[in-house]
Amino acid sequence: MSHPCAVAITAGGASRRMGTDKARLLVAGEPLIARLDTALCAIGPVMIIGGDSTLLAILESGRSTATHVGDLHPGEGPLGALLTALGVATEPSVALVACDLPDLDAAVVLQLLEEHVATGADVTVPLVGGHSQWHVSIWRRGVLGELEERFESGERSLRRATYGLRTTHVVIADGTKLADLDTPQDLANYEIQEPLRGSSPVGVYDRLVLIPETSVDELAALVASGAPVSIIDVREPHEYEAGHAPGAILIPLGDIVERTSELPTGPLHVICGSGVRSLHACEALAPLGFDVTNIAGGTGGWIAAGHEVESGTSAE
Repeated sequence: MSHPCAVAITAGGASRRMGTDKARLLVAGEPLIARLDTALCAIGPVMIIGGDSTLLAILESGRSTATHVGDLHPGEGPLGALLTALGVATEPSVALVACDLPDLDAAVVLQLLEEHVATGADVTVPLVGGHSQWHVSIWRRGVLGELEERFESGERSLRRATYGLRTTHVVIADGTKLADLDTPQDLANYEIQEPLRGSSPVGVYDRLVLIPETSVDELAALVASGAPVSIIDVREPHEYEAGHAPGAILIPLGDIVERTSELPTGPLHVICGSGVRSLHACEALAPLGFDVTNIAGGTGGWIAAGHEVESGTSAE
């Protein structure tokens, strides 16, 4: 069936559960984003929405021929990426595809597209085992205005954004085609690596380092036990001075690699405001051999849980 359709692959950045940006994972020696591009480019022009500098380097290296499009709504999830894609596409339909589907192939998307065209739907979604799978969906470009209104009113869910739209569901017999890499357990059947960070050339890879995570309550219990605990706070000085976990050592995220000589020996519990910057710090330190654990919820969660807080400058 001839029906022009663009393909928009979302690359939303670092995943807390995976400990890395899933778009640049290697599957069978190939960056996942490039693997999807190769699998889907026959459908129509492929664009990558969002992504970090390492991902862009992969695209520029020639491993993928997709076009990069900056996300107009970074951090706002797949609905924001969809609005970006619909706004730049010239084709009548856009296939929105999550970046973490290693076995997705063109046949599945073409099956959705065929039903999408035949029914004249606004959005078409696959069904696996009776459940909607929002990892892949086909959208009519004409719904952009309505989706923008819902987004501006605060909606961020793809599923809820379809209320009132003509929606078609298509049963996909082989559900493995839509299996995603969402947790470390999902990695078991794949040999996955990730590109080195920073200025390392594309094509040089490290084994994927999965970052362990603990809660603020678990950290507080460890501190209360009297065991020696090294807490590294990677926020900015003004944030640290306003309130931090007792005994936390301040080393801002931007300085963490250059100041590794100042880090204590043994396990390091890394904390920030919410758990995002600390994850990035852990990602930078783990390949260097440091035993790091990310504190989920960060200092904000620590304070909200009622744990003891110190204020003032660092004693470093």
